[in-house]
Amino acid sequence: MGEEVPDYLNFEDISGRGRLLLEFLHRYFKLFPEDVFRRSHFYTKDDIDKLYAKVPWNETWMYEDPKTF
Repeated sequence: MGEEVPDYLNFEDISGRGRLLLEFLHRYFKLFPEDVFRRSHFYTKDDIDKLYAKVPWNETWMYEDPKTF
């Protein structure tokens, strides 16, 4: 009791849906800025904001290290 239990959203087979996932995460982090997204790496709100503003964006962004954005 009193412990925080993490919630998970499971996205299966996201290949070809990079832009849709990026849009979802960008809006999600506006509501829950302290959460993180994990695929190959951990992504914070700041990481997603940087990527969202990046033009041109890369379809395989979810497999890249966010330190490279």
